[in-house]
Amino acid sequence: MPRDSLIRDLGDWDLHIEDGDLLSDDWIREAAFGGEHSVGWCADELVDVFIEKCDEYDMDYDQPADPEGFKKQVQEAATAFVRQWRLRLKEIYPLLARAT
Repeated sequence: MPRDSLIRDLGDWDLHIEDGDLLSDDWIREAAFGGEHSVGWCADELVDVFIEKCDEYDMDYDQPADPEGFKKQVQEAATAFVRQWRLRLKEIYPLLARAT
């Protein structure tokens, strides 16, 4: 998973995407291995969870007065997160395949 991401901040609150507690196993598989057609759906689901947890845990991101502005920022981060995760897996998958 990408390390430099707003989305990774969930881990600071002990909320881990990879545990399957926040999002379904189907989401995790699709986010990690899906095609370009599913990037938007995966990012949208991630945005919903991120904003829900920000509200639940009172996470302060100096959110702008306009909630849609913050949502747009999270949407961009979530989209980049999914794309970077997929790229990283493509890089390491050949290494994992050779190790088995």
